[in-house]
Amino acid sequence: MRPIAIITLVCLAGLLAAAAARAEQPVVKTANRADELFAEGKAAAARKQWEESYRLFAQAWQHRQTYDIAGNFGQVALKLGKYAQAAELLDYCREHYPPTADADHRKAVEELFAEAVARVGQLRLEVTPREAEVWIDGRSRGLADALGPSVFVDPGAHEVRAKLSGHQSKTAVVDVAAGETRSVSVALTDEPAPPSPGVASAPNAAGQPMPGPSMPPAATADDSRTRPLWPVLVGGGLAVGAVAAWAGFTEASSSEADHARDLARQLTDPNACGSNTQQVARCREVRDAWKRADRYADYGTAGLVTAGVAAAATLTYWLWPGKPERAGSVRPGLLYAPAGGQLLLRGEF
Repeated sequence: MRPIAIITLVCLAGLLAAAAARAEQPVVKTANRADELFAEGKAAAARKQWEESYRLFAQAWQHRQTYDIAGNFGQVALKLGKYAQAAELLDYCREHYPPTADADHRKAVEELFAEAVARVGQLRLEVTPREAEVWIDGRSRGLADALGPSVFVDPGAHEVRAKLSGHQSKTAVVDVAAGETRSVSVALTDEPAPPSPGVASAPNAAGQPMPGPSMPPAATADDSRTRPLWPVLVGGGLAVGAVAAWAGFTEASSSEADHARDLARQLTDPNACGSNTQQVARCREVRDAWKRADRYADYGTAGLVTAGVAAAATLTYWLWPGKPERAGSVRPGLLYAPAGGQLLLRGEF
């Protein structure tokens, strides 16, 4: 491989490394957003606005899964009669409750959990192989190996389905009552192997064997040493474009988050976002700004993932044994500096 190719790949790898380092910023913003949603959810619960509190806790849970969010979220779900979800959340809170935390609060969580469990059924799943994905009533619950000892469900009939690539999917139907625990066993079997193509040939009318299927000609030494360069251009261009998109969306997300904070600072009343206040429009602006910030952050993450995939594919193609360039080909070169980057094309004739 010539020096210009090595420089190109090193520059591309450095650019992606710098982008990955900056990608930690949205993680911090996500944690801060979870804290803000958690505080707003507690405030709504204090006002007994259960539906609003449920919505805010659900958003906080999507941003970050912690025992305190799970405990408050589960309590509100119990208030709204969502007993299976309440049992699942309160169970998570119990399992992850810090040993040094308030003992009275832990006792209250245990009592709420017992109340929720009394109103739901439990399924003890025995699924093999353990790598199979488990679906209950059309909703994925994750891999069997990652599920807890019991899955909480509402009383009634439920469909349990297990799926795994290379295996035949199987379904079991179980009926469970409130406070009851039922065991469900699902064992997957391998998919039948496709019939192998025949290798022997039957003789024809003249007694001579019929010709078998034709095989492609073996690759010559020259074929294994040359390949077109357009995939390198396409992959490198896609990686650079995706990094640029990530940078733009990350900046847009940061700007919207700052705008939301500025608007929130103007709400001096702790209950300013109540349903009967005079600042409903301003509160809506704050929520909309946070939604835009989250959406832009998601777009930026997608751009960074796309850049990584494109760069990995390009590097694999370029470094694979062989000789990717030949006389008359176009060779790309990427120059990156703090002020910006340039993609240079060099031809050899």
